[in-house]
Amino acid sequence: MLILSTDDIVGDFESWFRIFYQGRRILMSHSLITKRALAQGIQELMKIKSLSQITVQDICDTCDLSRKAFYYHFKDKYDLVNWIYQLEFFAQFSLDAESENYWERMQKALNYFYENKQFYKNALELTGQNSFYEYFVETIAPIMENHFSQIFSDNQSDDEEQQFCITFFSTAIRNVLVDWLQKGAIIPPEKLTRLIRSAVIDMARYIMEDEKPPSEEKS
Repeated sequence: MLILSTDDIVGDFESWFRIFYQGRRILMSHSLITKRALAQGIQELMKIKSLSQITVQDICDTCDLSRKAFYYHFKDKYDLVNWIYQLEFFAQFSLDAESENYWERMQKALNYFYENKQFYKNALELTGQNSFYEYFVETIAPIMENHFSQIFSDNQSDDEEQQFCITFFSTAIRNVLVDWLQKGAIIPPEKLTRLIRSAVIDMARYIMEDEKPPSEEKS
């Protein structure tokens, strides 16, 4: 009868765990390689074709992968586009977020979209369920909520007012981005940032003046 010591059991467990962990790392690494290959495939296709014309088979043919491999990682081509945005955009803007103000982050965001203008112009042309057009607003909304959190706490806005404000500004940013990209992003990102900032500040000043009581205006 084989009797194992405690050291033998611990040693075997550590060996098994090491093999298991390394195996998971290999699988995760392989999965990321596949996703990146599919991402590169659709990015290349979107330089020459509109997203509406691109099929899953086109993407698979471009990077020499099967449809089964595609659907193992993504629901559809829109899911792939959204993943590219998540991977590239949020990976950049999670860095040094606390050390930057709102306008510095907007400048960095516009620089990113400018550098990838053909891809995002194409991606934003399609609307509807699962589209990047809708997904963009969904991802920007929490950022808007974070920026407006202090304002909401100061003026004691109810949930409906807060949600409307978040949706309003998130949609406005998307529409400005769509218009800018559709026109070829002729305005440099730094100038567009200044224009947006100026428009917001000027509008805020106008509203504040308009909200003053008549007695205060006369004084």
